[in-house]
Amino acid sequence: VMRYRGNILNLPNQHSKFLCFLARRYGHIVSFDAIQLELYDVDADACMDNTVKAMVCQIRRFLRENNIPLEIKTHHRRGYSLAKI
Repeated sequence: VMRYRGNILNLPNQHSKFLCFLARRYGHIVSFDAIQLELYDVDADACMDNTVKAMVCQIRRFLRENNIPLEIKTHHRRGYSLAKI
């Protein structure tokens, strides 16, 4: 269960796992390969890239809708990072 300011965040398990993974590496770029190994325990492929991209879009929307001052930044061809807005 994830919480923000005492409120429970209702995110699907994989989304929570992804957000926690980025939070543990706050301010650092996390590669696509590392994300896919952490979440799915598989090597990267195009199908998983699309799955991760879709999840990032959903989490970004969730953060905006819940006024959580965090953003997931995309680093072209390198990965993602978590930062404060």
